[in-house]
Amino acid sequence: LGEDVTKDLEKSLNYLTIAVKTEDPEAMLYMGRYFFSQKDFATALPWFQKSADAGYSDALDTLGIVYLLG
Repeated sequence: LGEDVTKDLEKSLNYLTIAVKTEDPEAMLYMGRYFFSQKDFATALPWFQKSADAGYSDALDTLGIVYLLG
């Protein structure tokens, strides 16, 4: 994944924004991961929660780890 593709955070955020508008819980998790990678934890957490609330198990795991590590 990402092979032969130049890293572009602006494009990444654009595609994630489109995807979360479809209420895709996996996209919501990745939106949270995007903000987490930018050290914007206050914005990341609601995305993790929204994904988990939609029943996405990977988001539940992520929330568990976030709360475990603080």
